[in-house]
Amino acid sequence: MVNYRHNRRKDMLIAMLGRYGMRPNTHLGQNFLLDKNQVNYIARMGKVGGADLVLEVGPGTGFLSTELLQTGAQVIGVEFDHKMAELLRGEIVPKFPNFTLIEADILQGKNQINEQVLDAVSQRLLQFPGLTLKCISNLPYSAGTPFIANLFKSNLPWERAACLLQYEVGQRLVAQTGDDQYGALAIVAGLGGRVCLERKVPPNVFWPRPNVDSAVVSVAFHPVRQRMDIPWEPLRMITVGIFNSRRKNLKNALKGLVERELIERFLDEQQIDPETRGEQLSPEMILKLARMLSELS
Repeated sequence: MVNYRHNRRKDMLIAMLGRYGMRPNTHLGQNFLLDKNQVNYIARMGKVGGADLVLEVGPGTGFLSTELLQTGAQVIGVEFDHKMAELLRGEIVPKFPNFTLIEADILQGKNQINEQVLDAVSQRLLQFPGLTLKCISNLPYSAGTPFIANLFKSNLPWERAACLLQYEVGQRLVAQTGDDQYGALAIVAGLGGRVCLERKVPPNVFWPRPNVDSAVVSVAFHPVRQRMDIPWEPLRMITVGIFNSRRKNLKNALKGLVERELIERFLDEQQIDPETRGEQLSPEMILKLARMLSELS
């Protein structure tokens, strides 16, 4: 029965795309979700309701968008593909006055969220100050890592996110100190909120079928004041030094970035073994080091 439903959904997608002269563009990460249960689950993990403002990245054919919009939430969809935006204007915009479409790349360069999108979200919050801000998305694989990382650093009052992304990215988000996947993304996520890898999603519920597993990840963000108190740039510099030199102890990994005497003082104050490698430190310890660097700057 599940395969029948998937095949029926696939046939509907092929017909819909055909009306607009389209085929899936896998270079843009267009792997369409076929399983309605998975769509419902993403929306449920986002706890979406009529008092929410939702940012949806890559709405595609509007399968997830429809689920979100039917709750009464206001949805801002950001679609990069011109043809797909045309489809959304034909299929979704006329049906839902609570849907706003922005045709743009969600990323500005490689490592920042598009300012146009952030401004649009800010303006909507000013217009409706009672709305709760969330991000619910089936993220394109290529944008998943930098987008999620920058959500934590954003000065907007994000409360919750629920995203479908590459399983390997989900593992990196929830990795703990000592795990093989522990790195800069886990540091940012650990300091910016509480992240849960909710479920693994197999490739056979997508069309075209991707070569990797996916995951639904939920995020409960820390309050914006707490997130903005983090010195993100010094933190980035330290994590780059640490995780680009995993086999070196902390003093050698940060050589040229932080004076050796200061590192030694930090290790002594925190009662940390001088031979400790950076990837053995918790996010909280790395934050303390970043604060030291920030104060020096």
